[in-house]
Amino acid sequence: MYPKISIFVVYYNSEKEGSLLYEHVKALKNLDYPDYEVIMVDNASSDNTFKILSNLISSDSRFKLIRSEKIPISMVEII
Repeated sequence: MYPKISIFVVYYNSEKEGSLLYEHVKALKNLDYPDYEVIMVDNASSDNTFKILSNLISSDSRFKLIRSEKIPISMVEII
């Protein structure tokens, strides 16, 4: 039996990386591991990053999306 793992990913103004953003989420969805969750944090983006991510993960319960205030990079590394 495998332990459940959590993967944290922080995004900031990633809309311009549209195809890369899609490929990143696709790779996370296709992980070959039986029990995991992905916690995505939109770090106060001023573009459509949150909306794009929301659309990409809407049908997958393993993914959680959080919109946050601007988190300093030092705090992101601790999370």
